Amino acid sequence: MTMLRERYQLHVQENAPNCFDPNFRTSSLKQRLVTHFGDRLRFFNPSNNRGDLVFSSELEIGEAVGAAFDATASETRILREAAFILRRDITDAYKNSPTMEWPPSVDFLQSGDIFPPSSLTLLSGRASNCSERITRVS
Repeated sequence: MTMLRERYQLHVQENAPNCFDPNFRTSSLKQRLVTHFGDRLRFFNPSNNRGDLVFSSELEIGEAVGAAFDATASETRILREAAFILRRDITDAYKNSPTMEWPPSVDFLQSGDIFPPSSLTLLSGRASNCSERITRVS
């Protein structure tokens, strides 16, 4: 349920920021899903020590387990998680900056008035001996 919890929190943060709770419990999410979707969703917990696998009731358990395995073992999953992290960090940086224009212009980003989230500087692939400004801009 971790990925589902993160997706739910991102949705709430974007669509109802006043209701966002970073400490939202997964059990609350499961109950909300059951209340909203009823028998259109199924939950499967093969080991009782990890979160439930949540899937459409139109799928067989074997299909759902196979899709979950493919999703967790793929580069696509890694990229999706990285995209969620970057999106969250960029959104947080914008919300916490009273002066940032949206979308930010190149001049504003190069002005040094605000620094991008540290997760973005990891994408440059540059050597660590570059100056901070070069790392930010590249």
